[in-house]
Amino acid sequence: MVGTPPPPWDIYWPTLVLVVITGLAVRAAIKTLGSINAQVEEMRKTGEQTDKLIAENIAQSTAMQKSVAEAARLASAMEVVSKEIVVSSKAATESVIALKERTAKQMRAYLCVNIGGGDYQDRTKNFKFASRPILLNAGHTPAHKVSYKANAAILPVPLPEDFAFPLPDESIGAALLGAQQNATLGAIVDDFCDDKEVEDIKIGKGKVLYIWGIVNYEDVFGESHFTKFCQSTLFAPDGKVFGFFIPRHNEAD
Repeated sequence: MVGTPPPPWDIYWPTLVLVVITGLAVRAAIKTLGSINAQVEEMRKTGEQTDKLIAENIAQSTAMQKSVAEAARLASAMEVVSKEIVVSSKAATESVIALKERTAKQMRAYLCVNIGGGDYQDRTKNFKFASRPILLNAGHTPAHKVSYKANAAILPVPLPEDFAFPLPDESIGAALLGAQQNATLGAIVDDFCDDKEVEDIKIGKGKVLYIWGIVNYEDVFGESHFTKFCQSTLFAPDGKVFGFFIPRHNEAD
């Protein structure tokens, strides 16, 4: 027996509900897929930006490394230059000092004591033996504060090795002596000798007239100097005075 078919709406409504639910589910799925796609795109863009930032940071880091390397190279070069400047400065200073010393030596005053005049003993005129050496400035600039101490005596020939060259306590003079100029020094023996010895002393036979001393002065550069001297003074028959430098006590600085 054939049953009675169900009414059409018994099938229609369930089917309609199913279609509606399916449609809603598909719509929701499409929205969800769109959101996922949007998130994926956002993440892609974010990744690209991150890649750019990383690339920029790498470039900056590389540039910084180059800058640091260049700065280190420049610092090393500057250190070398600084050392060279120090060496050059030291050499220049030494050159200036050496030039100043050489100039001072070339231009300073040089005082020397040459054989000069003298007197032999003559009691009738109250003359004792005396010697008058010539002080000469052989330098190129004046000598300042020139003073000297000198002594004279009749002593044996040759001069005894233990002779101490005694000098008076007081200095004579404090003058200026110009370049290539001269002055006269002098000293007189303390006592008269035996008149019978005068002629022999005049020619240095057995005994002779000695004069010795020291000259002190300053050059134009303010440096102090000295000249020591010791000479024998003799008298020729024609009245001319001559003499000899003694190997000892003749020196200068």
